[in-house]
Amino acid sequence: MKLLSIDTEGPWGIFNPWERGFYLSCVGLAFDENQHKMIWFEHNKQLPTVRGIPTLQKYIDEADLIIAHNWKYDLNSLRSYGVNFDNAKLWCTMVAEYLLNGQNKKVSLSLKDLANRYNVGEKFMEINDDWNKGVDTKDIVPDILEKRVLVDAQLALQIYERQRDRAETYKMVRLIELQSEYIKVLSDIESNGFIFDVDRATKIINGTNQQIEDLESEFRELVGEPHLNVASPAQRSAVLYGGKLKIKYRGIKKYTYKTKPEPVYREAWIEDEHNHPGLGFVPSRGTKLNKNGYYPTGNDYLAQLRPGKDAKRKRVVEILLDLMHLMKLKTSLQGKDEDKGLINHIAPDGYVHSRLNNTVTTTGRLSSSNPNQQNFPRKGTSPIKQCIIPRYDGIYQVDLSQIEWRGAACLSHDEVMIHEINNKIDQHAKAVTDFMELKFTSKGDPESEQNRQDAKVFNFRMIYGGSSYGYYKDPNMPNFSKKKWGTIVDRFHRKYTGLAKYNEDNIAHVLSHGQIQIPTGRRFVFNKFFNKKEGVETYNERQIKNFPVQGIAGGDVLPLMAVIIRRGLIKHGLESKLILTVHDSLVFDYILSELVQLNKLCLETARNLPRYINQFFGFQWCTRIDAESEIGTNYGDLKYYDKTK
Repeated sequence: MKLLSIDTEGPWGIFNPWERGFYLSCVGLAFDENQHKMIWFEHNKQLPTVRGIPTLQKYIDEADLIIAHNWKYDLNSLRSYGVNFDNAKLWCTMVAEYLLNGQNKKVSLSLKDLANRYNVGEKFMEINDDWNKGVDTKDIVPDILEKRVLVDAQLALQIYERQRDRAETYKMVRLIELQSEYIKVLSDIESNGFIFDVDRATKIINGTNQQIEDLESEFRELVGEPHLNVASPAQRSAVLYGGKLKIKYRGIKKYTYKTKPEPVYREAWIEDEHNHPGLGFVPSRGTKLNKNGYYPTGNDYLAQLRPGKDAKRKRVVEILLDLMHLMKLKTSLQGKDEDKGLINHIAPDGYVHSRLNNTVTTTGRLSSSNPNQQNFPRKGTSPIKQCIIPRYDGIYQVDLSQIEWRGAACLSHDEVMIHEINNKIDQHAKAVTDFMELKFTSKGDPESEQNRQDAKVFNFRMIYGGSSYGYYKDPNMPNFSKKKWGTIVDRFHRKYTGLAKYNEDNIAHVLSHGQIQIPTGRRFVFNKFFNKKEGVETYNERQIKNFPVQGIAGGDVLPLMAVIIRRGLIKHGLESKLILTVHDSLVFDYILSELVQLNKLCLETARNLPRYINQFFGFQWCTRIDAESEIGTNYGDLKYYDKTK
């Protein structure tokens, strides 16, 4: 096998091609222990870029496998200069290490630490002195920079050889290969970016500010405190539960002077401290006073307030929850300090480029940042999503249907779950009547719809380790007694015995070995924590139930679908762009003339995933997989679409 290892260098502290000031200084190549090559791009008077690209492309096209540490960074950099990796097979040593160590956050993934751990050498760190002094990479002595990139390329090559042995031992080669190819998908999303409608966002922010102001005024009037700072957790606690209320506000203050006969009135800060009787709310069970003597009043706590039949208290709860929603919307768009919201993330090229983190979560799912794509609402219209608009003709989304539920069924081989899925039985509607003993007549009936939604939340939480106490404490779930919730949970376990046994077996295995491995090859290494209640070190059982389902659904199946779709886009020469991946969906900026073909590619890929999973992982997926597609003029107004001809 012809191996090639790559390392790139650009300006210190500027990591993305869409950032102002980015450039590619040089590329170091390692072929084996003795063969190396430098390709200079924008570094002083070295080889011009126009000559460096074809040289590099030749080496890439000739290699059987190309290795790099933190491949996504190098891929984004090189692709921005026109280097093509569509046919290249990749191995990312950072992703491989993340997988080999079971997504264990206690294991460092830096190249320096990997080199020490595998005992293959040390990074060349002297160059950091220049960077720390503010020396631009372009101005660093070429010999020093060359040593840096060639050492890094060589280390990655040697680390790969040792990782390969471990991967074969753990039977994880195919998984690492998939996740390394998935980096191309993530690079597409990051590099493509999406258009954010600033004018619309500004109007939403202005309207939100007015709504916040109106609601805060109404709240102050209801509680009889005209100068209350509604945003203050301490002040909210005092008016909700009773307690000492400290208020500081601008007002007119009277001053008297010995030299002046008449008092003088001036605007000044006024501090007022008095006891407020509260509105009669009772803190949730287990809620404690914080160090400042107030009860917590965050969103989760506000959602647990029980106003009873009192109209005033009902309105107070409504206002506070509306305010929390509006503040979150405003923060997402504008940022807390008006500098970190979506509206401020537009790069010089006019697009928002979110960062996708593929070696961060303990489940194997993606996370994202700057901005957080995974924070976008799942369903329905959203002011935030409405600001995401197309550069071409529209927004297209394909979403895997209930992939976690199907993943849990296949992992556990639960016969009831498999039967319901494959025979299109509505397990959520059955949970309404069989578990909760509530009404379900049809999906068109509002009460039935709400009951089904509650049952759906219940079912999905159960595959992640939901508890009767958790449902009892959740104000968004039906107001059953703790005893009845216990009965409902027992009914779930008695129906889905295969799932229950699978979780019990996994817990027992982790207690003995500290880890488990699922059929795709993904490992989960669990860390103990100190259980204060029992006074012992133990494992988190909810994580043991949760991680395999999350890992196979969002960590393995969705990336496999994305990789196959990307191959299809290249094969058919489609130019519609993948711009987001949110939860279990892929979002495209589509060209109208390609829409039917794009939709056919996505839906056929999704519905054939059981076959692809078997072919790729050698794992017999035992349920059908469905997907839904939607289109719209923006990401927040999507309508059902299933035209494939």
